[in-house]
Amino acid sequence: MNVWIQHHNFDSENISDPSLEGAIQAFTSFNWAAEISSEEVLRNKDKPCCPAGIGFVHTDKTILHICPKNSTFALLHYHYHVPTKLLGFINHHIDENFCIMDFPLRQMRLVLELHYNGDRAKLLDKLNEFEESR
Repeated sequence: MNVWIQHHNFDSENISDPSLEGAIQAFTSFNWAAEISSEEVLRNKDKPCCPAGIGFVHTDKTILHICPKNSTFALLHYHYHVPTKLLGFINHHIDENFCIMDFPLRQMRLVLELHYNGDRAKLLDKLNEFEESR
């Protein structure tokens, strides 16, 4: 697993301990409020910026990216590949994305466990549940 934190100014830093517990520790110890505030300042000045977040690239190339909006909710992106066949016999894949605008951060550990385990089907089921319950 490759884990990084993306700053509001497009800088990023790799997390030295990409284990599940190391990633959760990096997330909880990071000053998201300061990043969000700095992003707002740049946005108000029409300066280039991006949402700060933490990203997780699995060995299967799926990407989970969580961008906190406040202490309760985050923007969540999940990028994954769906295997298919071209002309019925050529291996191919289609890129898919799932986005939740107000992902409840209290569910982060569960979503990360599913992502770390590479269980795309269960992760998508859980993300769909969050989306439907809003």
